[in-house]
Amino acid sequence: MRICASSTAPSRVPVAKAHQPPSLHSGIPATGDCKNVDLSVPVHAHNCRFPVKNFVRAACACARGSRPEGVGGGARDLLLLCDCSLPRIHGRFDLCKSSCSRRDPGMRVACPAKQIFQKVTHVIFDLDGLLLDTEILYTKAAQNVVSKYGKSYTQEIKHKTLGFQGADAAKEVVKLLDLPLTWQEYYKLVKQQYPVVMRNANFMPGAERLVRHFHTKQIPIAVATSSGQDTYDIKVEHHKSLFSLFSHVVTGGTDPEVKSGKPSPDIFLVCARRFKDSPKPEQCLVLEDAPNGVQAAVKAGMQVVMVPDKQIEEKATKLATLKLNSLEEFRPEMFGLPPLE
Repeated sequence: MRICASSTAPSRVPVAKAHQPPSLHSGIPATGDCKNVDLSVPVHAHNCRFPVKNFVRAACACARGSRPEGVGGGARDLLLLCDCSLPRIHGRFDLCKSSCSRRDPGMRVACPAKQIFQKVTHVIFDLDGLLLDTEILYTKAAQNVVSKYGKSYTQEIKHKTLGFQGADAAKEVVKLLDLPLTWQEYYKLVKQQYPVVMRNANFMPGAERLVRHFHTKQIPIAVATSSGQDTYDIKVEHHKSLFSLFSHVVTGGTDPEVKSGKPSPDIFLVCARRFKDSPKPEQCLVLEDAPNGVQAAVKAGMQVVMVPDKQIEEKATKLATLKLNSLEEFRPEMFGLPPLE
């Protein structure tokens, strides 16, 4: 991520509303420092080399020079220009103090901030739809069951149950589809499908590389999944070498310490406690794909990077600290972790 700044005496200033995106041009002073920048307002950035729309506005005192067109507050405004593919950043974070220098008339200004979010020391991965591409397999298993009753397992129903423990998901599906079954009967039929379909689960893009990277750099990593132990074992059967790299795995569907499933924070708090050094929640970063999982992580007091299904509505992703299109876009150094090599 690249930050353009100019200030010798940083201070916070108001930022323009998100529906008034600025026009980017070369009106920023040539040199300066920035820190304690407010990154709270998503805007449209036009001068990025990736086709994404929502980036963030930064506000920082500019000691001299003209302001970008369309930005209020005179010369005491700063625009955050990104040449990365991160669609959205939330919250206020401290940037490392670093010199900025203008590189070209197109306003590509370098400011090598090493950390944007709160530094973490441990990483917790969700499983389904984040590490393994199993969501389509869950859909297939559910459809195989409900089709016998003339029903369809739609995307809407799928999204309402993403991240739920098996029993909770079964109750919701039976209710939404008005199936002539108890939830226990439905759940039993669906689980009978798992040995058939789940053995074909493949890694999501960027997942295997990221896990191996953290393991190599000795970053403690764990898995927190709503699956039960039996279902988890089926999914990872052909990937045991990779999953052996995790410190531990919490299978919320069968773990007695996980009293309530996502969006309750239980599973992430239990997972954090089981690291050898039992880190505080704020020292843990969660990687998730489901809105319910994001809610659980936020309630647990953890930062959460979300890689949502493309069909999930934008409003369901707003609680995420950071939203990505793929784990291939993830930059660990933004959270104080070793960068990918």
